[in-house]
Amino acid sequence: MQRVEMIETDDGSPDGVTVTRFQAGQSYNLPDELAERFIAKGVAKAAGGGKAAQSPEAAATDGESPEPDAGTSLGAAETPEDGADGDGPSDDQVAAAIRGLDAEDPDHWTSGGKPDVRAIADALDARVYAAQRDRVWAAMQAEG
Repeated sequence: MQRVEMIETDDGSPDGVTVTRFQAGQSYNLPDELAERFIAKGVAKAAGGGKAAQSPEAAATDGESPEPDAGTSLGAAETPEDGADGDGPSDDQVAAAIRGLDAEDPDHWTSGGKPDVRAIADALDARVYAAQRDRVWAAMQAEG
C-alpha cells in the first residue's frame, strides 16, 4: 500500500472490480499498482503522514485500512480482460463507441486523455473493462 495525495480528481479501481472516483486534495492509501499509475499520470503525488480519507462505512466500523471516500460502482473496472465472461462487447464495438465519443465533452475522457470507460459502457449499454479500452485505444492510436 502507498499513501498518495490526489492532485486532480481521477477514477481507478483499487480492487479490480469497483471503479472509484478519487477526489483532488484528498489523501488515500492505495494498492501499489494503482498509486504508481496515478503518480505516473501526474494526477497524484506520494503523500507523507496524516490521515487518509475514509469511506463512511470504514469510519463506522473503525476499519484499519482507510478507503476512498467516494467509492461507487460505475459499471466499469480495470480487469478482467475482454471476453472473461463471454458477454462483453467486441473490440470492434468498443472502437466504434470510442469513435462516437464527443472530443469536447470532458466526461467522455480521462484526465490522461483516454476515453472514459463509463462513457464507452454507456454508449454500448454494456460493461466495459479498462483493460479492453486500453487495448483498443492503443490499437486505434497505432492506426492513426
